Amino acid sequence: MSETSPATRVCGFIARDARIAVLLRRGPSKQVRMIKWHLSSDRLEKGQWLSGRVYPERSSLSPDGELFLYFAGKFKASVDTFTAICRPPWFTALGFWPSRGTWGGGGVFISNREIALGINVKEKNDCRSFPERFIVGSASGRSAAALWPGEWIIMQRGREADTPDPTMRRRYDPPAISARVNPCNARISLERHLVGVYEINGPLHVREFQIVRHKKPGPAVERLGRLDWADWDHSGDLLFSADGLVFRRPFRVVQGSGSAPDVVVADLREDVFTNIPPPKKAREWPETPCAH
Repeated sequence: MSETSPATRVCGFIARDARIAVLLRRGPSKQVRMIKWHLSSDRLEKGQWLSGRVYPERSSLSPDGELFLYFAGKFKASVDTFTAICRPPWFTALGFWPSRGTWGGGGVFISNREIALGINVKEKNDCRSFPERFIVGSASGRSAAALWPGEWIIMQRGREADTPDPTMRRRYDPPAISARVNPCNARISLERHLVGVYEINGPLHVREFQIVRHKKPGPAVERLGRLDWADWDHSGDLLFSADGLVFRRPFRVVQGSGSAPDVVVADLREDVFTNIPPPKKAREWPETPCAH
């Protein structure tokens, strides 16, 4: 990538009850592609692009991985910001809630058939297109993270640093820390440290990650440094992204019982925005959208 090329950043969402993940590939800043990742085989379904900005911290994947709720902004006279629900890997909206500005918006899946929105707005088509018994609730003014923090546990709130940092709008010292326990070994956790926000020519959230292995006489810490995103697969593998590359680290390496280089699952740096029409199924609800 040349010095003038826009940075490529990738963030992910892992379904709670299925080995499905959704990746959002961003770069340039107002071009985002959705990708469906089949974690059992590492097969990627590259889907639609959206011309605008998607806010990952206000977006959510259903437990079965069949539906994705996202908050986005086009910042145009016709469409400013909106919340939508879709079928990955297509941004085509099955439900659509327009709004103005970035206050509120977004939401979270409570279950496969229930969502809570972060803003109290009327659905554009009065929910007539929604399946029977699909519940649309509201929690006005709260982000998806505040509505449903998931498996991440807040370890430290963090505090804005007394000394300003010219490279970012806000720096945190000490950082805000949250942790998630490995699903296959409760003595291993993944920590993410929020060290700043709005970095110049950088990410909105500046995060550093580390793996902590809790053992006697004291915990062993493996610092992973800055990453765009990291999380655990259901298998205990570490999944993470940096600079447009998506990686997998096998569980045996995570727990320290083996050594091997991280596997590059995908290199998304060269993807170029293209208008991709959605298939017919992108406009239809899944067959069993109300299960669990």
